[in-house]
Amino acid sequence: MRDAEYGVVCCVRSQAQPDKKGKELKKWREKKTLDLTDALVGSSAAKKTTSLPWTSYPGLFAGGGLDVMTSLLLRRLLPTLDRKAKLKALDYCSGNGVVAAGVQLAAKKTKLTLLDADSIALAAAKKNLPRGESSASFVLSDAWTRVHPSETYDLIVSNPPVHHGLAVDFQPTRALLQSLPDRLRATSGVAYVVTQRYVPFRAIASSVVSSSALIECEHADGRFVVWKCRRAAASGAV
Repeated sequence: MRDAEYGVVCCVRSQAQPDKKGKELKKWREKKTLDLTDALVGSSAAKKTTSLPWTSYPGLFAGGGLDVMTSLLLRRLLPTLDRKAKLKALDYCSGNGVVAAGVQLAAKKTKLTLLDADSIALAAAKKNLPRGESSASFVLSDAWTRVHPSETYDLIVSNPPVHHGLAVDFQPTRALLQSLPDRLRATSGVAYVVTQRYVPFRAIASSVVSSSALIECEHADGRFVVWKCRRAAASGAV
């Protein structure tokens, strides 16, 4: 039922079996194009084709496309990658794979893992990576819960959500930081995280990782900040 302003929707769980082949999900699929031209400037992939066929679904972050914060993260990150490097990388809160796609274009030998709590986003990401689903691993997980404790990475990248609905919520950022030092390889591991300027990233880090991480501001433009994080030596400090 509905009137001029509001509607009431009645939802009933059906008796149908799960759609293992994704036929129902396919009905909602949105075919788009992702243009990474600006994000790849200065990287090894800058002269290559940077417009990708792209899959999204209703409700995904930034409409399933490239938002301004992710673009900033990629512009700061991708020029640092060696196109021949064989990195082990994690895209934490990957969404439908925008950051991972950029990393794969810039350093195609990278072994990627995409982690997200949204199964629909990961379903899209499996179709979006330039080298296909077989070139990466996909982990449906709330924070680190389904990542083996022994797993460490050369590179971790993230644009973590800071809202739960309309309310500000720093818990995803806190969860990321809580295990971040232990997830970075001791000598080579580095993480790049983009946040809005108002997010108390350094304060959150101080409260959950103490002196186990070295965190520096890689770039700030008045609205957004790209943070660079490494595992600290025993005497290091945040």
